[in-house]
Amino acid sequence: MSPATLIYFSPTRSTRRYLEAVARGWGLDVGQRIDLTRPAARWRPWILDAPGPVLVGAPVYVGVLPAPVEEALSRMRGQGQPAVAVTVFGHVNRGSALEHLYDHLGSAGLQVVGAASLPAEHSFSRPGFPMAPGRPDEEDLRAAEAFGAAVRTKLAASPDPANAAVPRPQVS
Repeated sequence: MSPATLIYFSPTRSTRRYLEAVARGWGLDVGQRIDLTRPAARWRPWILDAPGPVLVGAPVYVGVLPAPVEEALSRMRGQGQPAVAVTVFGHVNRGSALEHLYDHLGSAGLQVVGAASLPAEHSFSRPGFPMAPGRPDEEDLRAAEAFGAAVRTKLAASPDPANAAVPRPQVS
């Protein structure tokens, strides 16, 4: 399979680490990395013309995607590639961020074949008020690898990403 494109907003590097684990589990080499954490990267239009999978991740802020991520994703255009949506929440509130990310990827012309909301240490965590300290840990990253392997297996059974697309996640 062609190398993957990783697109992420990851101030604490947790989201990036999760996407790398998903790619590893899927058995993908990583080609292009689009780091939306850097403001300069958010303003250009992204035309995704490489045929490989697109893995997109963002943290959850107060239950939603950060506004700069939403703006950047609105400028992204794909060409039917399989995509995986990953949101990373501070072990407090998943909110509706995964649903919004799913919608952005579909609007960009990508076929979402996997979606996950994964826990990480909350950015407000501190001694005396720990919130998922040390996450993602090795067990979390192994679970993300297993998720990537499951997506690979699913696509092997139905190589047309349109037939392997997952339904839109629902807020629970």
